[in-house]
Amino acid sequence: MIELLDNIIDYAISRKATDIHLKANEYPTIRVNTQIELLDNTQKITKDMMIMIFSNFTQRNTIAQQFDKVGSVDCSYRNRAGYYRLNFYKSENGIALSLRILPRRIPNFDDLHLPASLKECVNYHSGLILLTGATSNGKSTTIASILDLINKTKKKHIITIEDPIEYHYDKGLSLVSQREIGTDCS
Repeated sequence: MIELLDNIIDYAISRKATDIHLKANEYPTIRVNTQIELLDNTQKITKDMMIMIFSNFTQRNTIAQQFDKVGSVDCSYRNRAGYYRLNFYKSENGIALSLRILPRRIPNFDDLHLPASLKECVNYHSGLILLTGATSNGKSTTIASILDLINKTKKKHIITIEDPIEYHYDKGLSLVSQREIGTDCS
């Protein structure tokens, strides 16, 4: 089933899609330029197919327990084409999946046109910085660009606790230790 998922991912990337949605008894859909496109030239996703895809990512007991308790679970996936954030959730037809295609490169801080005052965070030596906002408004991208700037300009030890890991940092001046909730810590 991973091969089927990878094929859908490959097609979605070729269409410059941002998201993939899979639900039992429906055709796969992708999101391109905020619009949903039905992939009705492929086979419908069956309940059994969704269970098999789900089981590939929930072999760890903690993830399966969270899904049973809360009704959804986030995890990450990496294949030859890139990195993805997966959200499995209970739906009226069984298990469903929303998959976000993550950028291969962390955007440069200046390219994001963020407030200059936010760039001052790279000089803080202690404290807590909260970056909040609605889903899909760039929180993870903003944080990644700040951490990437620190990684490229300072000799620090950066420790992240993520749910799930979305961006991966190239070797820089800093040591970056990424921990995923449910996999590396609880």
